[in-house]
Amino acid sequence: MLRTVLNREILHNLYSFRFFVSLALLMAVFVAASLSFVRNHASVRANHEETRRQFLEEMKAHADESA
Repeated sequence: MLRTVLNREILHNLYSFRFFVSLALLMAVFVAASLSFVRNHASVRANHEETRRQFLEEMKAHADESA
């Protein structure tokens, strides 16, 4: 009995227009957030690489002065 009711409710939700609109909005938000993250991550990584390069150059300069 419970299984029949659950199956009917699930099928009703799958066939409803609201479900498809909600699913489309969810997918659009997911894609937008992913693209935003990838773009931001690329700039953060480039900034990190530049900072790391500068740090290594400073450390080499300090090592040359100390030696």
